[in-house]
Amino acid sequence: MVTKQSILKKALEMANHNLYCVSANMLMTQPKAGKEADHAEYAAEAELLRAWLGELANADPVAKFERDLWDARDGYGNIEIITDRREEITKLQGEMSRLKKELAQIEEAAG
Repeated sequence: MVTKQSILKKALEMANHNLYCVSANMLMTQPKAGKEADHAEYAAEAELLRAWLGELANADPVAKFERDLWDARDGYGNIEIITDRREEITKLQGEMSRLKKELAQIEEAAG
């Protein structure tokens, strides 16, 4: 399914790929000689895309957890924070399941 989040994730992957291509080191913190402008542009693009994904994720706890997983995979996040939040997400999913069941019961009674 195509969503705003999926489009931003693909764009972030591409920006990170481009940044890697013009970087002199694996951490992508140093530009190759002659590629300083490209490096700065791709780094800024990736940072902006991460911020936009963060804004989307803050509205949805499951999306926030998913973003934190991506950040950890890309070396920007803390895996301990993510594993602590796994329980929170499970509780939220359980609550949503319970609410959906209650809604179905109400609709059935009303119908």
